Amino acid sequence: MKTFLSKLKIKRFASVFILASLVFMPFLALAQDPPSTGLSGFLNNITSILKTSVVGLIFTVAFVFFFYGVVMYVVNPEEEKKKRGKEYIVWGLTGLTIMFMVYALIRIMQNTFFKDADNSGIQPVQIK
Repeated sequence: MKTFLSKLKIKRFASVFILASLVFMPFLALAQDPPSTGLSGFLNNITSILKTSVVGLIFTVAFVFFFYGVVMYVVNPEEEKKKRGKEYIVWGLTGLTIMFMVYALIRIMQNTFFKDADNSGIQPVQIK
């Protein structure tokens, strides 16, 4: 029993460590840029972090929920488990929809307030 608990603690620590490293990895990348000054630079850094790490992580979780629901629905012949699979599919699609709207809102805010910043999108053609 004691070895099982120690293995469980190691697995929990490893999963928390991996999750924390994925979430805080953009901070390391932002540490290489020259410091931005003022409120505009701060907001640009926050939206960049949200766009790169948090939104991607939540997209991944929502997709995993959706995929898990599809597998539960297809594999299980019992009606109760199929119903549970449908619930996972609905919650996964709801999460994906909400996260797509959040991502779109962040892009709209970046394009509206930070037009001079590099949004890594398609740049318009300049006609002279």
